[in-house]
Amino acid sequence: MTTIFSERLAVLDVIGEKALAAPDPWHAFTGYLEDLYGLQIQDRGLNDVLARDLPNALEVISAYHRGAGHAETLIERASAAGVLRADYSIADMATLTRAMAQVIRDSPGEWRRFLSIYVEGLRG
Repeated sequence: MTTIFSERLAVLDVIGEKALAAPDPWHAFTGYLEDLYGLQIQDRGLNDVLARDLPNALEVISAYHRGAGHAETLIERASAAGVLRADYSIADMATLTRAMAQVIRDSPGEWRRFLSIYVEGLRG
């Protein structure tokens, strides 16, 4: 079971690297969010994993922290460029991820709209 979760979470590396390669900090950040939650809509098991406490397995925790590291870098880069609220943090993104997981579970066709409304409130 932990191997399956770590493989699913490894996709976060791909999403993170793609976003880090984007030259525009705002588009990199918002593209990361769209890719992350798009992945969660495709993989409901991953959605459930990201919405809850992770299984207590080193491989899973390691994959999750790598993904969070990408997200943190994207947040810092967008904040430094003045395009993202200066007070936005990785903790806020964790809260957003739990909220998006619920939206995906309850209203899967509405996740893009919810994310769009949320993201517009983050502009610096």
